[in-house]
Amino acid sequence: MSRAGQILNDGFRQRPLRGPSRTPARLGVLLVLSVGLLGNLHASNATASVDSELAYHRGVVAYSEGDFEAANAHFKAVLADNPTDASALQFLGMIAAKQDDPEGAIGFLKSAVEADPEDADIRFALGIALLHRDRAEEAGIEFDRVLAVEPDHAQAEFYAGVADYRRQAYAETVAHMQAAISIDPSLRLQARYYIGLAEVFMGNLDASTAAFADAASISPSDPLAMSADALGKSIQPESRWWGVDVGTGIEFDSNPTAVGRSAVFDADTPGARFTLEREDNAVGVFSIDTFYDIVDWNSATVRIGYSGFLNLHSESDEVNQLTHVGWGDLEWTEGDFRFGLRFDVSTTDLDLDENFREMRRVAPSITYVSDDTGVTQLMYQYHDFDYRASNLDEFDPDGDLHIIGLSQFIYTRAPFTYTRVGISYEHSRTQGTEFDYDGVKVSGGVGVELPLKMRGSLLVQYIYRDYKNKSAAILSDPMDPPTAEDLGRREDHIGVL
Repeated sequence: MSRAGQILNDGFRQRPLRGPSRTPARLGVLLVLSVGLLGNLHASNATASVDSELAYHRGVVAYSEGDFEAANAHFKAVLADNPTDASALQFLGMIAAKQDDPEGAIGFLKSAVEADPEDADIRFALGIALLHRDRAEEAGIEFDRVLAVEPDHAQAEFYAGVADYRRQAYAETVAHMQAAISIDPSLRLQARYYIGLAEVFMGNLDASTAAFADAASISPSDPLAMSADALGKSIQPESRWWGVDVGTGIEFDSNPTAVGRSAVFDADTPGARFTLEREDNAVGVFSIDTFYDIVDWNSATVRIGYSGFLNLHSESDEVNQLTHVGWGDLEWTEGDFRFGLRFDVSTTDLDLDENFREMRRVAPSITYVSDDTGVTQLMYQYHDFDYRASNLDEFDPDGDLHIIGLSQFIYTRAPFTYTRVGISYEHSRTQGTEFDYDGVKVSGGVGVELPLKMRGSLLVQYIYRDYKNKSAAILSDPMDPPTAEDLGRREDHIGVL
C-alpha cells in the first residue's frame, strides 16, 4: 500500500456513494512523522534525500489539515528531487481533485500508476477520479485491476458496480454489489440501493422492490434509505386480478394437414370438403387471452380464463380456423421455482361455421425465475383430440398428442417488456396410424405492456413434422368408399407425407 493510500479519506468520494473511511487516526500520521524525524528512515522511492523525505511528511500533515496549497508545494518539492515518486504524485492528484481540477487529478494519478503499476491504492484513486468525470468504462478497468491484485477490496467491488451501472451493464452491477456486501457488510445500504436500481432497468420488479425494501430497513433515517423506500413503493406493480393479452404472429408449418392448423377446401371432389397438402405453409395467427384471479395469495394463484385463436390464410382455397379455449390454471411458488398445472377444453371451427374438433389438454410445468437469466420454463402437455367432421371418420384421426417444451423468457429494456425463445418436441399418436408423427417447434417473440391492463406480443413459430406412416390418406366421395386397391395407391395419388 502506498503512503498516500493510508490517508485516502471519504471526502474524496462522491456522496451518497459512501462507505467506511480509509482515514487512519490523526495520531497515526503524527507517529509516522515522529519516527521519520527520529532518524528511523528507510529507503524508498521518496527518500532520495532527507530534505525530500521531510518535504513529503510536511505535505502529509498539510494535506491532513486541509492546507492544500502548502501540501501542493511540499509534494512538488519531492518531485523536484524524484519525478517518479508515486506517493507524491498520488497526493498531488488528490489535491487537484479537491481543488476542482478533475483532469489535473487524472493526469497526476496516471503518472503515479506509471511509476508504480502494482500499487492497488493508486489505481483505486485513479478509478475514483475517472468515475467523477463520467469515464465509467475506464474507471471500471482500473477497479478490475485493483481486484486482480486485492480480491477482497470491498470498495473496489462497490465502485466497480457503480461504474457498471453508469455504463448500463446492470447484471454486472448486481454481481459487484453482492460481492461488496459479502466482503464488507457495512456497504449493504449503498450496495442494495444500486442493486434495486439495476433490477428496475432489467425489468425484475420483484427483485428491485426487495432490494429497496432491504436498503430502507437498514437505517430508516438515512436519506439514502428514505430514497430507497420511496423508490420501492413507486415501482411496486399493481395487483392484476384481471387482464387481457393480445397477440399476433406467424407460423410456418413444414407439413400442414387437416388435423394441424392448415386445411384446404377442395371444391372439385364430390362429397369431399378437405384434402391434405404437402407444402410449406405460413399461417397468420391472432389471439386474445383474458384471465381473472379467483385466488391470489403470496405463494399460490388460481386463475381462470378464456382464450381465442384465429388462424388466417392468404389463399382463397385455404380454410381459416377459430379456436375457443376455456381454461383454469393453478400456480404454486416456492422460492425461485413456480409449479403450474393448467387444464384446457377447446373447440375448433372451420370458417366459423362447423364444429371441426374438440380438444382436452392437461399441462404441468416448472418455471425457474432468475435475476440473471430471466424465466426458464419446462412444460409437458397432453392433448386428447376428438374430430367431429364426418368426412374425416375413415381416417380415425382421434388420438393423443404429447408435447415437451423448453422456453426462455428474457426481460428487456424499452420498448419491449420481454423477449422469448423456445423449443418443443411433439409426438402425436392417433387411434389409427394415419397421422402419427414426431415434430419440433421453434419459437421466438417479444412482448410489451399496454394501458388498461393489456399486454401485446408478437410470436413467430416454425413447426417441422415427420409423419411415421408413409401412406397418405385422401378424402373421397362418401357414396363411393375407397377399395383396398385404392388405399394401396394413396401414395401415388397425392405423394408421400
